Amino acid sequence: MKASKPQLLRIDVEAAAALIEWKSVFAQAVVEGAQQQAAKTKSSGTVTIADYREAARQAILTLADAIESGAGADGQQKAA
Repeated sequence: MKASKPQLLRIDVEAAAALIEWKSVFAQAVVEGAQQQAAKTKSSGTVTIADYREAARQAILTLADAIESGAGADGQQKAA
């Protein structure tokens, strides 16, 4: 039996822009959270995988808020 070719799917430009924005929101929240976690718990100045894990857990909530609020849904990024 031959494997079927994967179906090519196209993604809407607006959807791609939203995905990029959400990915950016999540990544930024993880980095900032990990740095804050490391600063609170250590004096070594080293960010560990445990810091990133904890920050990622919290960043999921930030990402959910961004998705619910429509961030990136209109293709426009918020001004920094």
